[in-house]
Amino acid sequence: MRKLMQLLFISLLVIGNWSCEGPEGLPGRDGFDGRDGQNGRDGQDGQDGRDGDTLTQIYEIESVNFDEANNFGINFAFPQAVPETDIVFVYRLEDVIDGKAVWEPLPTATIYFDDNNDGIDDGFLQYRYNFTFDDVDILIESDDPIALGEEFTNDQVFRIAVVPAVFGSTKNTKTTSLEELMKLYSIAEKDIIKKALY
Repeated sequence: MRKLMQLLFISLLVIGNWSCEGPEGLPGRDGFDGRDGQNGRDGQDGQDGRDGDTLTQIYEIESVNFDEANNFGINFAFPQAVPETDIVFVYRLEDVIDGKAVWEPLPTATIYFDDNNDGIDDGFLQYRYNFTFDDVDILIESDDPIALGEEFTNDQVFRIAVVPAVFGSTKNTKTTSLEELMKLYSIAEKDIIKKALY
């Protein structure tokens, strides 16, 4: 009886496998199209023909004056909105030594003044910035900005670097030196976009 049951079980397995095979059925329906991804931003083509959508862009603004009229802060609007994933850096032209520009990243180190050389701080100054994806605010923070000398408030020059996320995922975006940033993203002086503030 036991052998008969085993034979029946094996027969059912063999017959079951044969019954699963047969001619191929009709093809199924195509699936729905997926949602379109976000389009890249429209940027200017670089002077060397590279696509502006994938470039790190650096804007330079000159003759920036900080005073009571602008509340010691200026605003720079981007020519086109910056994607939310992009990174923005701001640099101030601190000095020119032997024809070479010295660019200081913002926020700058705080400058403390000791006007009468008594070892007591008489004031402080710091340049800092904040940004949205439409513009950048560059500000002077000081306990007495009106008392600051013109060398700190007049004819300042700034560079604003916008680093696209496509590069940020593959390259080191923690670079703070402008020279390193330009080298990292292969940006030459001729690629700097000069813009009027107003």
